[in-house]
Amino acid sequence: MNNLLNFFNKKQSSDGAATENENSGEEQSTNTSKGFLKIKLLLPIFSGGGGFLFLMIAAACLVILPLAAIDNAMNGIQKTLEDAGESAGAFFESLGNFFATGYWGTGEEVFYRVVGDRYEYYLSKNIDVDAPLVLSAVFIGNSTMMQTNSECTIVEPDTSEEQSSDEIPEIEYDCGDEQTEQSYNDLRNEAITLMEGMVEGNSVKSEEEYRKWLYDNFIEDKLRAMGTTIPSDEESKETMFNDLIDQIYFNRNMYEAALNDFTEADTGGGTCRFNIVTSEGTSLVASNVKVRLLECDVSSGLIPLEDEELVDLEKYILGVTYQENGGAPDEAVKAQAIVARSFTLMRGKIMGEVGKGEEENGSYVIPLRACTNDQAYCNPDEGCWSDVAGGESGTTIHSGYDASKTWSRPALEENNRIRALVAETAGQVALDKDGNVLYTDYNQKTQDQFQKLANEGKSAAEIIRKVFPDAVEISANCNSGNGSIHGDPDFTNVAAWKSPLNPYAAHKLFGQCTWFAWGRFYEIYGYSPGFTGDGYMCASQLVNAHPDQFVLEKTPVVGAIGSSDRAHNHVFVVTGVDGNQITIQEGNLDGKTNSFDDATTDWQTKTLTLTQLRLIYGDVSFANPKVLPN
Repeated sequence: MNNLLNFFNKKQSSDGAATENENSGEEQSTNTSKGFLKIKLLLPIFSGGGGFLFLMIAAACLVILPLAAIDNAMNGIQKTLEDAGESAGAFFESLGNFFATGYWGTGEEVFYRVVGDRYEYYLSKNIDVDAPLVLSAVFIGNSTMMQTNSECTIVEPDTSEEQSSDEIPEIEYDCGDEQTEQSYNDLRNEAITLMEGMVEGNSVKSEEEYRKWLYDNFIEDKLRAMGTTIPSDEESKETMFNDLIDQIYFNRNMYEAALNDFTEADTGGGTCRFNIVTSEGTSLVASNVKVRLLECDVSSGLIPLEDEELVDLEKYILGVTYQENGGAPDEAVKAQAIVARSFTLMRGKIMGEVGKGEEENGSYVIPLRACTNDQAYCNPDEGCWSDVAGGESGTTIHSGYDASKTWSRPALEENNRIRALVAETAGQVALDKDGNVLYTDYNQKTQDQFQKLANEGKSAAEIIRKVFPDAVEISANCNSGNGSIHGDPDFTNVAAWKSPLNPYAAHKLFGQCTWFAWGRFYEIYGYSPGFTGDGYMCASQLVNAHPDQFVLEKTPVVGAIGSSDRAHNHVFVVTGVDGNQITIQEGNLDGKTNSFDDATTDWQTKTLTLTQLRLIYGDVSFANPKVLPN
């Protein structure tokens, strides 16, 4: 938790004075801004007029905020973690809401106990409730907690009578005043209702399903509790309800951003090289590709969009897929990403100056209009808005969620399936018979074909070959790892181990054997192995994803991914073969999911015979590379 508790990059001496590492004024201003967001993060105040008013205070004003107020809140969290023990620490890490206890006076352990027991009940059943989303829904528009500053203690429940494992434990609070005790009870009841609504059977509902549940079961009561008048006409009511749901999801994403210290996720696919033919007929190899977003109307020349930085190609493709076809079936989403990537690289061949890439400070920069005239791009990390829905009719799409605009979309959640699906395609493009990137123009009719073929069970590669007959191959030529099978994992390689590119990292499954095998593969080969399932599935999923590069066999070669049978459910990486001696690297020695820091030590290198491997892991299969790594 050090990264959460010491975000000022300074230490306090026993008398509260800053040490010699205290920040400069400029650094302190920046960190104070972050600290303020962490404690009172975009908490919306719903006005009777029907609009959201956000607490948006300029950084210059934040400098005057007493640092002690922020430090005290963070110190309160530290005390909570120390007093409540390891399980509470895990709860706060998952919750990402460590700043919220600043609202609740000094009874931070009580805050944890308000909802922590029910959260851990679901964890005990391997149901990963989205706690930041639950707390976002609880806290949105909630001003009661601003008024609770009493010391609270827990009145332990009577355990003399047995309780059912599904029965919600009764917890009482002694806060010295009824208002605070009632506010804790209200928070707890609301949070439990939200958790129960999120769970169906032994799994968590999809976003679409949970949004519908919120709409039908939660939003109206929430608005009435906030003193808001519900419109009588259905259209206005629907708009109001959906706006509030969007804000709940937006705040949930901001909670996750706070947990990650507001650092952007690395969505790059490493160093990829693309063979393209320019509009002049010149062949070149493009790498380190970025996109410059343009105003949609280019009749007066190419006008870069204000306040928009160059966008890394993989982030751009994620944003395009999110906006253009994110609701499609999985294989159609992957096909969309591959087609969008190919389209981006080859746009200049058809459109001249628009889409014509040029070398710029070591990058290959492609200028594209931010609308459907080229591709509709919605910033996956910030959301987007435009004056006409989705950038239609030549209307420019801008980054940033803004509910006051005619049309706006929130940021894409970190655990959204679109991120994982697009990550699986990192660097992949459609190639023609000469090995050059194919121009893959598409429209709504094309996307309808993607979905139809996906529903028929076709893979992304099969879909693209069907829709674009000139597509001879779907391939990636990328390398972001060290390119070597030798040595230990490099856990500073964010793309391999922490980025949503790694689908297991995206779901915070640090320490699992699947997370380890995915990251190690990515380090060695520089692209996604394409597996997303349990350990016993990984070898076959890798071969299915890359049939031109891997083959499934019963004896290993160097660089193979080995999967056990289903009963043993394990996956590992083969780093050496010497006669009958097989050296492997594997994770998940302790048999559980860890924090990232713990996961970096929860692995080993060991040498066994093939017979010993089979005794330990059953009927092992190997996804063997056709070309051995160095």
